[in-house]
Amino acid sequence: MDNRRHVSENERKKDMLIYILAGIIIAIAVIIIIIMIPKGNNSEGQEGEYLTSKVSENLTRTQNKTVEVKRDTNRVRIRVFNVTPISASIEITDKNKNQYEWYPNYFLEREVDGEWEEVNLINQIGMSFKQVQLKANSEGTISQSIAWNDKYGELEAGKYRVEKEANGVKFYGEFEITKNMVEAYDKEKEEADILPEETEDELLELENEMENNTTNDIENDTENDIENEVEDDVERVELY
Repeated sequence: MDNRRHVSENERKKDMLIYILAGIIIAIAVIIIIIMIPKGNNSEGQEGEYLTSKVSENLTRTQNKTVEVKRDTNRVRIRVFNVTPISASIEITDKNKNQYEWYPNYFLEREVDGEWEEVNLINQIGMSFKQVQLKANSEGTISQSIAWNDKYGELEAGKYRVEKEANGVKFYGEFEITKNMVEAYDKEKEEADILPEETEDELLELENEMENNTTNDIENDTENDIENEVEDDVERVELY
């Protein structure tokens, strides 16, 4: 009987020891878990630092990213006027809030059998130099005068268009050169060519007159000198 009680007490002690050890292990595990869990509501904790890092990274990406400027090609119109076979005026209307970047460079195309073909260049003038950007006036339009006689020569009668490129986009302004324009220009050119010839003839006549007057003056001076010398000789003979 006593032996049974002794055994029973030993078993209870062992069970209690096991419970105590188990409690200690559980307590240690809970403490470890609490330490490992980040403090989500603490702005100065790990999560706050992580969010700050992400915001900084996003800002850096935004700064490095190329800002895309939105422009509408339909808000651009090119008008060509004051046309002659060697020149014209251009007016660019760009109603975009952020206008395209316009420069003086241009090309000419001619309509042949319903197709646009580049006009042959006779000179590369103005093709390689650094160009200054054109500025809009107070009304928001851009004006440019072009003379293509050195670049393309005199254009024949036909339908043409000016090609202007801005920010990689090509824009066109159409115009026409009529036979009357060509005939009027040719007539003006002929009249202008006559004037220098008349001037040259007048200069030649004037030069000839000056030469003749100079020659006559020299001849007259020579005759006068001879007469004076003869008179001096006569006077000397009389004295003797």
